[in-house]
Amino acid sequence: SMSEADDTYGTGGIVGSNKKTINCCVNKGTISGIGGSGTYVGGIAGYNVVDDSSISNSYNLAAVTGKGFVGGIVGNLWNGSVTNCYNTADVTSTGRVTTKASIAGAIVGSQAYGTTITNCHYLSTITLKKDNAATTLVGVGSGKSETNTYSRSADVFKSGIVARLLNGGDGTTEQPLGTWGQKLGTDNYP
Repeated sequence: SMSEADDTYGTGGIVGSNKKTINCCVNKGTISGIGGSGTYVGGIAGYNVVDDSSISNSYNLAAVTGKGFVGGIVGNLWNGSVTNCYNTADVTSTGRVTTKASIAGAIVGSQAYGTTITNCHYLSTITLKKDNAATTLVGVGSGKSETNTYSRSADVFKSGIVARLLNGGDGTTEQPLGTWGQKLGTDNYP
C-alpha cells in the first residue's frame, strides 16, 4: 500500500507529527509526502515535535519520498530521540520547500541540536537523493553527526548481527528477553 499526504506538519508511515512515544512499529508501505507548505517526511514519523517524543524499536521497509526534510525513520528530529531503529529502503528529497532545504538521511533527515540518535542501522545499498539527485549515503542528512548510525550490508543484516545489536548486545551474543528476533536462514532482516 502507499501513504500519500498533503500535511503541513509531517507525513509518516505511522504518524505525521509525533508528540509522544512510538515503540515497536513497522512501515511496509511506500511514503510520498506531497505537501507544498513545508514538508517533513519519514518512514515512521514525519516530525518529532516535543522534548519527550521518542521513536524506538521500529523499522522502515519501503521507499520514502518528499520535499524538504526526508528520513528513513523521521524527516525532522526537532526534539526527542530515535533509538534502536533501522531502515532498508531508498530515501528521496525531491527539492526544497519554501525555507526548508532539500535534505535526506537514511535514518534522520534533519537533526536539531539537543536531540539524540542511538543504535540505528541502515542498508548499505539503498539510494539516497537530495534535490532529486543521488548523493552520498549518510544516516543523518543534516545535523550533529553520523555517530550512532551505521551502514550495514545485506549479509550483515541477514546474519543476525543487527538483531543482536538492536537488542543491546555486542552483535555476537544473544540478549535474553530482547525486543528483536530473527529466524536465521529464513529472515533477511530482524
